[in-house]
Formats: sequence, structure tokens, C-alpha cells
Amino acid sequence: MLRKLAKALLCALFASLAVSHAGAGIDYSALANPETYKNLDTTFRSDSGKALARIRLKSMNFESRMKKWGIPIPQTLLIRSLAVDVYCRNLGDGDLQKLKNPPLFFIAAENFSLTLYGKRNKMTLSADHALLKKDLTLVLTGNVKISTARGEMPLGSPATASLSGRMLKFSSEAGKFAVKF
Repeated sequence: MLRKLAKALLCALFASLAVSHAGAGIDYSALANPETYKNLDTTFRSDSGKALARIRLKSMNFESRMKKWGIPIPQTLLIRSLAVDVYCRNLGDGDLQKLKNPPLFFIAAENFSLTLYGKRNKMTLSADHALLKKDLTLVLTGNVKISTARGEMPLGSPATASLSGRMLKFSSEAGKFAVKF
């Protein structure tokens, strides 16, 4: 009974998130289906229709270590094989401002990659594990590296990345630096 109640609360939470962040035309009944959260591949677009980001993942679920009234409280969204492509040339200031909204939960990913597509160049940040904290800091561990057409640079583990305007700032044992996009 409690498990069904917890699933119902989780579905209600997803529905409220979808309502607050999305427009019309969403099939909310899909939120109750666990298969909805497997092998996702979606593209987010600006108001003008330009592709801003593509997100691909193998699966996701919530980790709950705390309970309230016997009901598990979601604390961390766990994602397997997360790949995010960002089309920087299409990002406007308003789109960047939306990225500054803190997530409701910690977001943890294994087999993480973030690829930034600029006007002429492409850069990929990858790690075995990534954790997006509520302060919007990305903590990367395990085989952390940046790859470009010119080669690959290991950053060491752990490394952090944070967004500041149109700069992605990095800090690791390899040093501190920033990439403008």
C-alpha cells in the first residue's frame, strides 16, 4: 500500500514539474509508466524552434534514503549513461538564465558526457560519474577529461565545473581555467 502511495506521489511530482516547465501538448499519462524513463532521447528547442540541447540517457530513477510517515522522500535523481549535447550558437541570454534555476534534487549520473558545439569547434567533457548539486556545481569523478579536435586533456579526479554567464569554469588538480561559449 505504501509503495503504491509513494509511486502515486512520485507521479504527481513529475506531473507538477512537467506542468511548470513545459507547454501544451504533453501526454501526462506517460509519467505513470516506468518505461517512460528508459532509453530517452529528446531535443529541447528555443521559442524560435532552434535546437538548444539534446539529452540521451539509458535509464533514471530516484534514490530515497529518508522517509516521512513511512513514505520514501526522493533526494537524488540517478541517471545511467547520460549524454548532453549543447548547441551554444543557439543559446540566447534568456536560455542561459533558465539554466540558473536550481534543481529540486541532486542529479547523479554514471557514464556522463557533455558536448558543447560552438560555431567552429566542439568540446566534450566526460567522466565516469557526475553529480549536479543544488548550487549548480557539477562534481566529476573517475576518468575526467576534455576532448577536442586537437586532442584530449585529463583533468584528474575530482574536478568541478560551474556556469558563470557564457563561461564554463573548471577546477581540478590540473588547475583552474574557463571556456567561453
